[in-house]
Amino acid sequence: MHVPVNEKNPTGMTIRDRHLRRLNGSYLDPSLIETIFKNYDKKGIRYPQKKKLNMNPPLEPDVVKALIASESDFREDPKNPQATAEEIILEYKGLLKSKSDYKQKAVEKFRGEYGKLTKK
Repeated sequence: MHVPVNEKNPTGMTIRDRHLRRLNGSYLDPSLIETIFKNYDKKGIRYPQKKKLNMNPPLEPDVVKALIASESDFREDPKNPQATAEEIILEYKGLLKSKSDYKQKAVEKFRGEYGKLTKK
């Protein structure tokens, strides 16, 4: 990889560590992805933990799936831990206090996704 020439790096070349390199004209096929994964040092990976969000009662898996399906972001520190899971998610999406014209449509989309999952 080319970088600006400086005192620390007089050649202007460096490597990228810990992530894939971009190779012009190439793509990653499933076997290559599997090979990279098998050879990757997994000690530094931080997996999601159940302890991060202390909700009582805990979030239902369907609520999490509905959240993902409606393309929301999620913070781990709820302002009101006594709120229901749906209220917390709508708060995180900024919909409970929103004055936007899109508020109702977004709430309906979330509730629709959640409804599909809970009807199973």
